[in-house]
Amino acid sequence: MRYPENRQKAIAAEYERAFIYYKWEDYNKAEELFNIILNRYEEDPYAYLYPSADKILTEDVLETIKIKKEIAALPFFKRGAALRDWMGTGRDETAEYEPQAPSQN
Repeated sequence: MRYPENRQKAIAAEYERAFIYYKWEDYNKAEELFNIILNRYEEDPYAYLYPSADKILTEDVLETIKIKKEIAALPFFKRGAALRDWMGTGRDETAEYEPQAPSQN
């Protein structure tokens, strides 16, 4: 971290990192990182310096992750998980070709 003494920027950066995992649908890692953020709000004596919006957003995203996990556990969603795994998320994949301008015939 570039400026570890700047607590506001540090917690915002941690939130962004956790949110990236959430967007990648890696809910276990996102949940772990969001819980670390909430623990900082509860245990750090300087938590009053943290932006309150990040705590509120963290709690909201954790609730959403819980709901998404419950939905994914339903029987009719399990069938689609294998297809999603086979297709991939796209986050680690590279483009196989460069887009070409349409030819003018």
